[in-house]
Amino acid sequence: MCAFPTAHAQESTIPDSTLLRSLPKGHTPGRVLTRALLVPGWGQIYNRQYIRAGIYYAGLGFGGFLVYSSNKNYLLYRHAALYAAFRDVDEADRPEQYRDSFADDYAEILSMNDQVPDASLSEEEQAARRASLASNLRSQRNQFRRRRDLNILLTFGIWGLGVIESFVSAHLLHFDVSEDLTLQVVPTPNGTTAFMTITF
Repeated sequence: MCAFPTAHAQESTIPDSTLLRSLPKGHTPGRVLTRALLVPGWGQIYNRQYIRAGIYYAGLGFGGFLVYSSNKNYLLYRHAALYAAFRDVDEADRPEQYRDSFADDYAEILSMNDQVPDASLSEEEQAARRASLASNLRSQRNQFRRRRDLNILLTFGIWGLGVIESFVSAHLLHFDVSEDLTLQVVPTPNGTTAFMTITF
């Protein structure tokens, strides 16, 4: 007869990693998480994963650029929309946000769309064009505001992924994943009994 084989597993408790020897003293996943939450990228740097930190900063920089660009366009169209909607009404009826200086933003949008400047038109033609453009400018303003808000969420998402990645990596750094891991199957018959021993 032959009994069912039994498995004996021995797990190495010594991480075999060159990287571990360069980690700061007292390195733990908890400390990595704290640093990652305090300063973006600090978790990757504390893990000595500088390439990942560079990629992480590049992602944050890209997200920040998208936020800046969309917010800049939002403000441009917001100012132009306010100017187009309230330039020709009484000062008492204008909102607090209105400024005469918004005429520069309005003129910039006219130039971007290859339209003649106000100076080339009569007062009546200027007022008619402002009235016709006001609705479209508001629509563009709302579009850039939504885009800006989505870009802010994207940037926070990149930050959150970086925090999670550094925390998970800190855990994995303490596992033995070296090439010294082996699997050995050794049958040891003892009369009518056989055992299988697995050592890794």
